[in-house]
Amino acid sequence: MATMSEKPCQRYNVPDWFTANHEMSSTSEQLRDASHDVRQDGRRLRNETEITTRWDTYRNTQRLLDRTDDIQKWRETLQLTLNDVNKEISMLEAGKDMCERELEAMSVPLDVAIENLALREGRVKIDLVRDSPEHQIKKEASVIDGVKQALKQKCDEAFEQLCLLQEARQQLEADLQVSAAASS
Repeated sequence: MATMSEKPCQRYNVPDWFTANHEMSSTSEQLRDASHDVRQDGRRLRNETEITTRWDTYRNTQRLLDRTDDIQKWRETLQLTLNDVNKEISMLEAGKDMCERELEAMSVPLDVAIENLALREGRVKIDLVRDSPEHQIKKEASVIDGVKQALKQKCDEAFEQLCLLQEARQQLEADLQVSAAASS
């Protein structure tokens, strides 16, 4: 029979083999447990991140919807205010025009009163009298002149108010354009 030759390496006893196997098994078990823990931590972190992301998305969506609603409400308020300003401008323009017409109409009675006074002043000698009719004509001319001055002041105030309202209308229109751009 032929003899087998042995490898020239160190040989171990069976208890050494069992010990080495047990160490490898323990190390493998520890590595598997560590790997399992890492996987579980990864799943937990992924789940937490997904939940956080969903809640953040929900909250941000709600905020955007609320902001959109606010913008829409402000647009409606601005539009109503603009309509009110336009009505006010129309009414004020009509009132100012009427005031100017009345101011022009006051010129005739004032001219008549002044002409009457001039005719009375044109009298000579004994006919040049200071009497009640002259006093009444002067009082009438004074009242008409006062009314004319008051009407002139009201026309000027109406003009100033119209300028302010037109500036406000321009600002409202600009704000409406900005809110329209923000909502689109």
